[in-house]
Amino acid sequence: MKRCAMRSCSAMEPFVRHTSDNGRLWTFAGSRVNGPLSEALTKRGFGSGEFDNFSIKISQSAPRLDSDVLRDLTVSELCPRITLPISKALKFSNCVPDSEATQILSERLTDESGLRETLDRPVREVVVAE
Repeated sequence: MKRCAMRSCSAMEPFVRHTSDNGRLWTFAGSRVNGPLSEALTKRGFGSGEFDNFSIKISQSAPRLDSDVLRDLTVSELCPRITLPISKALKFSNCVPDSEATQILSERLTDESGLRETLDRPVREVVVAE
């Protein structure tokens, strides 16, 4: 309950922080949102593939990242990258076809409602002069 109340606070809006050497999209949304979002942004040339529970690293060569970029992402783009072999990531992987095992892992690693909330919020840009 407390988490939901914090998410609606304007201080929790996603923002991009730029410094002279990098940028980060701060979502504060967790890895089940940031993982798929990082993968989608990387495929579009914005992300670098690095993320944690709080933010996504933006590629240095990325064009400006704003709310429209996030809203334009499609559901098919918002799939997490599965880095472990399926046999290690899913206990009973030998009981299901690989395509179904991949789908199961993808669903476990994605927070659909969190993605919708994050993508619908406006993005603020903060530039830090050094």
